[in-house]
Amino acid sequence: MRLTFLIACLIFSGLSEAAGRRSLDEFARGLQSFEATFEQSQNDANGNAPILSTGSLALKRPNQFRFDYINPFKQQVIADGNRIWTFDEDLEQVSVRPQGGEMQSNPLTVLLDLRELDRRYTVKELGKRGALQILELRPKAIETSFERVELNFLSSQFVGMSLIDNFGQTTELKFSAVKRNKPMKADRFKFTPPAGVDVIGEVDAEAEVTPLAD
Repeated sequence: MRLTFLIACLIFSGLSEAAGRRSLDEFARGLQSFEATFEQSQNDANGNAPILSTGSLALKRPNQFRFDYINPFKQQVIADGNRIWTFDEDLEQVSVRPQGGEMQSNPLTVLLDLRELDRRYTVKELGKRGALQILELRPKAIETSFERVELNFLSSQFVGMSLIDNFGQTTELKFSAVKRNKPMKADRFKFTPPAGVDVIGEVDAEAEVTPLAD
């Protein structure tokens, strides 16, 4: 009986330790697109009051995503498959840069292609934190803008994440109104800078850019 009990405990322990990875595998299986609204909290290493913001995000296979910040300031970050556009509405400024390297370091992209997970990250089970199952990702690349990422799952549902950068700042995202594999319009991830805004960065011939107003 004691041996049977010990074996049962070891099996249960193994299942518990793999729960985060299993939740990620179940969530990402067959995933083509993901949409959600979010609440974001940025906390610095000095204990200052957190910076709060809200907005929405969308991901689509193979390599497109967009963040739309609504409060307290409006900002759009759109990856169209070739470039990443950042539009600060209040500043009337758009920056554009190649997508390649940055897309590779974006932890959200592993949701769209789990084959990249173990190649890019060291994965560690952190167990349960309240009702949430936590999975930690540490980038294997030396030069990255963050130290680690924690993915939060409630059963097989992806409900949030925390990103800890190299300066000790933590950015937490909590997701709601999640939509999985819902049809998206073809132009969802296209961006054309509005007339009159300043465009910073290199824009290739395929990009649609409205010239600055005189």
